Amino acid sequence: MLLGNGFKATDPYEEREPPAAPTPITFPQVKTPAAVGWDTDANGPPLQQLFSRLVRLTDVTDQHLEALNIEILSGVPTDHFVPSAKDGSSHWPEVSSKATGPLSYAGAASADASVSKKRKDFDDKIAELKYDNDDVYAALSKTTRDGQKAPRVASMRKFWQGLESMSGYWDDSLDQYFESTTATEHNDGGPKITKRARVGEPCNANRDGNQNIYSLVQDEAAVMSLLSGETPKSSAILSHGTSLPLGRLTPHHGNHHNDKEISMSPPLPPRSRMRYKGHRIGTGRDMPESYRQDTVRAFMEALVWPFQASVAIARRVPVVQIDKLNLPVRLSGVVSRVPVDRAKARAGIIQGPIMGVQVRNDSGFLDANGKPMVGKSRLDQLREIGGLLALAQERRQQGTAVVRPGEGEWWTTKPRWGGGPGGAAEDSQGLNSNGEMLTAVEEASDAGKDGPMSQNRRRCTPVMLWKELKCGSGLRDQRTEYVAIGKEVESQYDEVYMVSSLNHHISILKLTVHDAYLDYLAGAGFPSVPPLESDWSTPRLQRSKWFNLFDADDRVEAFSALWAIMSFLTRNPEVDANASVGAGTT
Repeated sequence: MLLGNGFKATDPYEEREPPAAPTPITFPQVKTPAAVGWDTDANGPPLQQLFSRLVRLTDVTDQHLEALNIEILSGVPTDHFVPSAKDGSSHWPEVSSKATGPLSYAGAASADASVSKKRKDFDDKIAELKYDNDDVYAALSKTTRDGQKAPRVASMRKFWQGLESMSGYWDDSLDQYFESTTATEHNDGGPKITKRARVGEPCNANRDGNQNIYSLVQDEAAVMSLLSGETPKSSAILSHGTSLPLGRLTPHHGNHHNDKEISMSPPLPPRSRMRYKGHRIGTGRDMPESYRQDTVRAFMEALVWPFQASVAIARRVPVVQIDKLNLPVRLSGVVSRVPVDRAKARAGIIQGPIMGVQVRNDSGFLDANGKPMVGKSRLDQLREIGGLLALAQERRQQGTAVVRPGEGEWWTTKPRWGGGPGGAAEDSQGLNSNGEMLTAVEEASDAGKDGPMSQNRRRCTPVMLWKELKCGSGLRDQRTEYVAIGKEVESQYDEVYMVSSLNHHISILKLTVHDAYLDYLAGAGFPSVPPLESDWSTPRLQRSKWFNLFDADDRVEAFSALWAIMSFLTRNPEVDANASVGAGTT
């Protein structure tokens, strides 16, 4: 309960029972098919027919990625994500050498107070991201050693609290494994002597002159196999010169050998004799998903707040519209702009979306032989593409009229069965299926409308619900003003950004997509007049490297890149300030 709230549950320098072996850091590796342009309507794939056949997650094949026709580029440098400004200036903030601690940078002389304030916010947060992890953990848990100055954490406090919680499952930088043996009591009645030796270091001989077999273990991977119960490939060299596979060091999961081989091996201490020092209390695959979500969200909140934006969970399930098919997708958060109008802000109205955040709890994208798990990697790739397309379709709704599903159709205007009594749910006497008079129920409902408990008294019968005629609620949020913030007005291309997170890493994604492609995806069909741009049917997806949140340099680089992206997207907010025609429920 206390993890993530600034309380350090474990001391990394205190010996305790060892956790399971750390979860390997792996990422999806999938070879995507090459994108091909659609010259005619015949070349366009039947997307609705293809995706409507998906029943299980394992049904995703290369054919689905090929049909979307997206060009994917990995390992793109972060400076390729943001173009230069029209006046030649750069949206990238320069990391100041003076930003060594919060509030240490007074700000450069600038005529624009908002620019100076943003610059100060950036320097303060970069300074906090540069702190050493263990120093911040000690400051949060108030366990700073005497004589050590505790770092001042302010703007990034929630992020550090979440990172501290994640360190209990992912941070293996301080992992140390020891063996603990208890010698027999002395003849003179003296106390027992406990000897502890770190695995991989020689230990002293015991009082019988025999060297402990754990003292000569040199392979760290073998120790991991010892803790996980797996059979390692390496072996430990015993003191008498014989070789014993480390799989036999595990009491319950070792390899089975014949009696002759077992009799030649000396007795081994049980696993409970192993001791551990470090951050971890478990493995990465066992970490609650909320820890990663809270950490990434706190990182993004500190980033976007100076740009008058916020991060929140989507109030309606994000979907990708493929003709008449609506596919739900995963988005852990959406970055939206807070309106300048205070009345709108208090009403909870947001503008955007600006950027998306997708956090996934998957791990282990390599099999036991170290080969990529193609199916799992392909599914993860499709989840990222789905999140980007959902954001692009929402941004595409800027300026479009509100059309509710079924509006003007006969099933939302004409009463069933001609409007008269009778039918499948009502007999000619005006009774429902339970034998209750409809008129009595309706009169009682109308009489209680003005009462203090009217909301609890009014209960519609099944017949009343069946006879009610209204349009569907649609997919658009009533309190969202759909605006393509950052898109050039005259451009047919939109640039959609999303932050993807796996393990304890984040990656930046950028999808460049044409308006005609989004219209085709939504069911508008092949454009009657093909666009002048030949690559309109081949969106381009660019991915940065994976930034390690436990590494200070990676944190600073990711924060600087996302700051430049937010500066680029919010460079001219006046252009789309009143473009809120698409707000409302459909």
